[in-house]
Amino acid sequence: MIKEINKRVTRNRLTIEIETKLKKFFSHKRKVLTDEEVFAIANEDHEVVKLVSRPGYEVGNYTNSNTKQRGVWIFEIKVKKPSTKTSLRGKISKIAKDLNATSNEQE
Repeated sequence: MIKEINKRVTRNRLTIEIETKLKKFFSHKRKVLTDEEVFAIANEDHEVVKLVSRPGYEVGNYTNSNTKQRGVWIFEIKVKKPSTKTSLRGKISKIAKDLNATSNEQE
């Protein structure tokens, strides 16, 4: 049903644009994308906090006065901050430098 998904991240906002395929035959079932399905797509790569904006119409595999094939959802995501912890090797190197400095001062 989904033809194309475009994801863009700006600061703490994730914008997802989804385009659906048009059903070919009348006998095919009508399918509409729900917010839960789009929320699951957004949670695959990012940690979503909340839904900020959604299309004012339904997005599905058919066209109607209230249904279109393309929609844009905007989510607020949790930004991962880089770790500021030093590595074990870095700590040991710092201790070794301090020990060498103190032993050189004592001589």
